[in-house]
Amino acid sequence: MFIKPTARASKQTRNRIKEHGREGFVDAGAGLIIKMNGIAYADLGRTCFESVQHPTCGFWLDDSEWEVSS
Repeated sequence: MFIKPTARASKQTRNRIKEHGREGFVDAGAGLIIKMNGIAYADLGRTCFESVQHPTCGFWLDDSEWEVSS
């Protein structure tokens, strides 16, 4: 999937998307039951992405700071 920063995205989020997103991202938690401190992945308000270009590079982005790019 390809994503882009929202208008209210932080500089850090913008840089991560720019640096690692040329070939897209994979939602590393999609379809999995992940809990962080007892909170389900779907309810965290954050998404764990892995870069297709750099598969060992994973990071969390706040859901309000990214959107799917068309």
